[in-house]
Amino acid sequence: MSTNKMKRLAILGLFLGLLGSTGTGIYLAKAQEKPTAKTAAKAAAATSRTAATTTLLELDAGFEKNDAQMTLGALLEQLGEKSGLTILADEQFFHDLGVDEVYDQKIRLRIARGLSIRDVLEEACRQLVRPSPGVKPTGILVKGNQVILGRGSPILAVPGRGQNGDSQLMVDEPTLAEVLSGPAVSLAVENMPLAEVVNLLREKTGANLVVDTRLKEQMQQPITLTLNETRLMAVLKVVGDMHDMAPAIVGNVYYLTSKPNADKLTRELYVELYGMPQVPKLD
Repeated sequence: MSTNKMKRLAILGLFLGLLGSTGTGIYLAKAQEKPTAKTAAKAAAATSRTAATTTLLELDAGFEKNDAQMTLGALLEQLGEKSGLTILADEQFFHDLGVDEVYDQKIRLRIARGLSIRDVLEEACRQLVRPSPGVKPTGILVKGNQVILGRGSPILAVPGRGQNGDSQLMVDEPTLAEVLSGPAVSLAVENMPLAEVVNLLREKTGANLVVDTRLKEQMQQPITLTLNETRLMAVLKVVGDMHDMAPAIVGNVYYLTSKPNADKLTRELYVELYGMPQVPKLD
């Protein structure tokens, strides 16, 4: 990929929010009713830890008045006690962006009553680092029963459209490679159904990992493999190829589907990234 071509790719708005939960399931209580801790725990009991964490983030944060102000450390401790979750900040991530002693940073919630835990965490992220050219906005990664501030998943964006009306940031080649390859993961499984392998990958990486529901039979087939520090896309290619499946990237989602469908979606992705291929003129 040429440098000039890369410079033309303003493809990553890096709109980071709670992205680790896509495809993991969301519990809905009665219409217009927020889940309580009891109903949330019951609904999530039969699902993955990542899905349970996502559900608990919808709980009311418990503020009884507006204009709440406290350090990030105190805020995360309060929310952790409310939800039973482990909520952390990626200190190295914030240090790299010039925010030292992140747990001591003051967070002010002018409107606090009625906010969900997720609402509060997203507002804290916005206050910690204000996006500007060359600075990545912060986000939230849901990984098992952990919520990590500063590790949200980037969204691939169609050039020129922007995310939520925001101007898009230029992307460098390492960032693009990171998005397309996915996070590194290590796992060892023996005769484990593919469906359970996929769920294990979701738990380990916090990635948005979705499987085509039309492939139910393949998902019950056993998998045996041992991989260390292998990129998520490579893992999905290996396990998918064993059962005539393949991964494709749709936005910030890793989608395991049939090979023909994966080929189609991948072609669409590269058209979005690079535009239609130019047909050379013949003299």
